[in-house]
Amino acid sequence: MTPAPKTIAPDAPLADAITLMADTRITALFAVEAGKPVGVVHMHDLLSAGAR
Repeated sequence: MTPAPKTIAPDAPLADAITLMADTRITALFAVEAGKPVGVVHMHDLLSAGAR
């Protein structure tokens, strides 16, 4: 398990998630709100959203 996983706000723009994933060479981010995990964003989610 990663000791300090990368996180993003649930209302962050898709471009921010893509940039963070590309810069850190990861394929998933935890969506965190008020210090609590509320979801996971995977690269496949972003690709699907972009295809719509």
